[in-house]
Amino acid sequence: MHEIEPEIVISQPRIFVMKSVANPLFSGPAETSKLSSFLRHSVMKLNGMWYEVEGLDGYTDEIKDAILDNKKIAFEWDEDGSRSLAVLHSVDGGTFYKGTFGSPRPEPSCTMELTRFTATSGEVLLWVKWHNGDTGFGGIAIAHLATEWDD
Repeated sequence: MHEIEPEIVISQPRIFVMKSVANPLFSGPAETSKLSSFLRHSVMKLNGMWYEVEGLDGYTDEIKDAILDNKKIAFEWDEDGSRSLAVLHSVDGGTFYKGTFGSPRPEPSCTMELTRFTATSGEVLLWVKWHNGDTGFGGIAIAHLATEWDD
């Protein structure tokens, strides 16, 4: 079996892009690019939408004032006229987070885990698993966050 040796190409302004020698058509940014790393380690204030995938199917809500960095994510939303808050801490320095949520403040029985995907554009996608220990409800959701958000 023939192994493929990657080559590193440096483009301005010093963003690293991986290209496969066997497939020169691939020119997407590597996950380790300097820009992605900068965005993942910077404090970001974003807004966006929550889309329930499993559990409360079809539920959507607006996320306001999400604060993200490589150590912590916090965001709030209105649920049935009540302010809810989620606070999660990174377990690995900026990709996987665990924490709690609740209304009006996070409760120990309401747990949340998420994986963070940060695009070089600054947009963030969160893959979220949540469980409310008090009600037994839980599910999977996707949150899409950006600096500017059109309703």
